[in-house]
Amino acid sequence: MVFVSLSGGLGNQMFQYACGLSYSKRNNETLILETSELQNDGKRTYALGAFNINNTCISSNPKDLSFFKKVSLGIFGNIVDIKEKVEFKFDSEFNQIKGQSRLIGYWQNQSYFEAFKEDIISVFSLLKPGKTFCTLSEKYNGQNTVSIHVRRGDYVSELHTNQVHGTCSLDYYKEAIKRIETDNPSTKFTYLIFSDDKAWSKEAFSFLQDKEIIEQLTDAEELILMSQCEHNIIANSSFSWWAAWLNKNTKKKVIAPKKWFAKDLHDTSELIPQNWIKI
Repeated sequence: MVFVSLSGGLGNQMFQYACGLSYSKRNNETLILETSELQNDGKRTYALGAFNINNTCISSNPKDLSFFKKVSLGIFGNIVDIKEKVEFKFDSEFNQIKGQSRLIGYWQNQSYFEAFKEDIISVFSLLKPGKTFCTLSEKYNGQNTVSIHVRRGDYVSELHTNQVHGTCSLDYYKEAIKRIETDNPSTKFTYLIFSDDKAWSKEAFSFLQDKEIIEQLTDAEELILMSQCEHNIIANSSFSWWAAWLNKNTKKKVIAPKKWFAKDLHDTSELIPQNWIKI
């Protein structure tokens, strides 16, 4: 049995789940999700419910459960905490870990789960897509679309978050658009813009003629609609990282920011897949 301690927003929880799913399949273990960290987070809540996930979810550290609750879940013996050693860096010893474990960390490296990509794509599909999502998905199906993700929100409004993460500049987006169009000179693209600051995005991207600011979708719906675009321009955000990673277009071009943090606090050289373009 493997437990995954969930924390952070949707993108972070997807990394944690993907790592846990990979562990469970590799070792033939049951996967259980734990939300104890989220219970104490005033901003984040369990965000995976929009996907086709049917794993058992518990709100407490499994070590703190009563004997009878443990028995009912099939928990026997010790649970070993497996903590991520270095953020964004793949731990080559991870795949040798076996037994009843509890995964603690963000696990933001595709090497932890890439071997089970098809399973992950299947799980991270919408459980109940809404009417607006279905309309947009059908409208742009087969079209030459490029998603643009603009993450502002707490990256702008919260001083500490801004100092750590920063935001992608408009110059970054213009350079990314230029790269997409240069590589596809005979193609006319429609740009779908996804942002938590739609007013800023509407003004900033006024130079684009064929575009749509996406509105009235849930976070999960936005992520999946982004993944359905032909190409992706992502922000320094795990949210749009996942949209690009789930994109099944074999000829996709993904543009990602070379600088993931405002300050060089982490080595993120393994975060961006090698076939993505860093600007």
